[in-house]
Amino acid sequence: YNIVSSDIFDSGNNALDPGENVTMRIVVENSGSAPLNYPTFDTFENDNHIIIEELSADNAYYWDVGSSVVLNAVVSISEDAPIGHTAIAWIDIGSLNTNYESMISMPLNIGMLMDNFETEDFSNHDWNFDGQSEWFIQSEQVFDGNYAVRSGSITNNQFSELSVEYNILDQGYINFNAKVSSEQGSSGTIYDYLSFYIDDEQVVSVGGESDWTEYSYLVNPGQHTFKWVYEKDNAGLSGDDCAWIDNVIFPPGSIPPLNIDFGDLNQDENINVLDVVLTVSSVLGYGVLSDDQKLAADINMDGVVNIVDVTLIIDMLFAN
Repeated sequence: YNIVSSDIFDSGNNALDPGENVTMRIVVENSGSAPLNYPTFDTFENDNHIIIEELSADNAYYWDVGSSVVLNAVVSISEDAPIGHTAIAWIDIGSLNTNYESMISMPLNIGMLMDNFETEDFSNHDWNFDGQSEWFIQSEQVFDGNYAVRSGSITNNQFSELSVEYNILDQGYINFNAKVSSEQGSSGTIYDYLSFYIDDEQVVSVGGESDWTEYSYLVNPGQHTFKWVYEKDNAGLSGDDCAWIDNVIFPPGSIPPLNIDFGDLNQDENINVLDVVLTVSSVLGYGVLSDDQKLAADINMDGVVNIVDVTLIIDMLFAN
C-alpha cells in the first residue's frame, strides 16, 4: 500500500498550523498483488504535537489491486507544536474479522515554511547573495501583501543572485511567484532573464515581459540549494531590466542545513539498502551506530533511532 496524495482543508493556508483542527483527505492505493476484503482502517501516532481524532473510509467492502481508498481524518495540532516539526502518524490497514494487518507511515509536517518578505528584511531565512548587485526588498511591484524582493541593478554580462539552503526531510514542492521585465528580441529570443536552480540544475528560465506567475517544482529529500539568478547578456536592455519574487514556500519538513546527510549512514553519498540494514540492525540491538551514524539515522530528529526512522529512510530510498 502507498499514499498517493494527502490534502489539507482548513480555513487558512491549507497547512497543519499550531492550535488548529483540520480535515485531511488521504488517498491510499492498493499497490500489492491481492485484493482486500472488508478493509478496515485505524491510525495511531507517537507524537505529543498531533492527535488524529476521527478517521473514515469510502470503501468497507472490497479493495481491488490498483484501486484507491479515500480516507478522511480530523487532525488536531497542539498549540506549542514547532513550525517545521515533522510528526509521524501510522495508518493500520486490516481486514474485518481476520488477523491481517499492514501499516504505512504518514509524515505530518507542522506549519508552512515560507518567506513573503513582509518583515522588510531577509531575517526569516539564511538568504545568501552573489553577483555584482544584491537583491533588495521593495514595495512597488508585489504579488501579495506589501513587499516583494527584486533583483539588483546590473549591466551587461553581469548577474544578481539570491539563494538559500535547506534540508528537505520529505518529498515536497517548492513554490514561488515571479515577474520579469527584460530584453527580448523581435523574433522572441530572450536575452536577459531570470533562472531558477535547484542545486546546479536550471529548472526554469523566464524573460521578456512576464507578469506574476506561480511556479511549483518537486524536491526530493536531502540537502538542496535553491537559487534565483537574474542575468544579462553582452548588450542591450529593455523594460525594467529586472525580476521580482514573492511568496516563496519551501517543501514541508524543511530545516536549515545541519551538515548531516540524513539517511546516508555509510556515507557513500547514496541512500540505499545498506543504510536501511544498518538502521534496522541498530534498532534490533544487533549493531552499534557511531555518533555520526546516529545523527544520519534520526530522520525525525527526536533523539532516538527507532522503527519510525527506518520507515522514513525507506521512504527516502524510494523517493530517490
